[in-house]
Amino acid sequence: MRNCIHCGTDISERHYHAKQCFECHRSWGEATGAKHAWAAVCSAIRRGVLPKAADCSCIDCSKPAQCYDHRDYNQPLAVEPVCFSCNHLRGPAVLVRPFTPAKA
Repeated sequence: MRNCIHCGTDISERHYHAKQCFECHRSWGEATGAKHAWAAVCSAIRRGVLPKAADCSCIDCSKPAQCYDHRDYNQPLAVEPVCFSCNHLRGPAVLVRPFTPAKA
């Protein structure tokens, strides 16, 4: 039996890579500010304020960038272009507020 890392609910029926139940997964982006920050970056790219990440190079390793990395979700447009491996190595961003699961 596998359990959600946030609320402890049984997640045996989910994909073997899943670490959260559906409810915690859905509420994570809204509760931490990640969804708002992602939407702000997408809007800035559409308006031409930010270039597409694919048009930049990774600031850590100089390979082609694949995404933007947030270090702090309180500043949604303070992003840096990075490749996926460097983004993973950087770890999680500072959250708008700590995540607490929706379930009790």
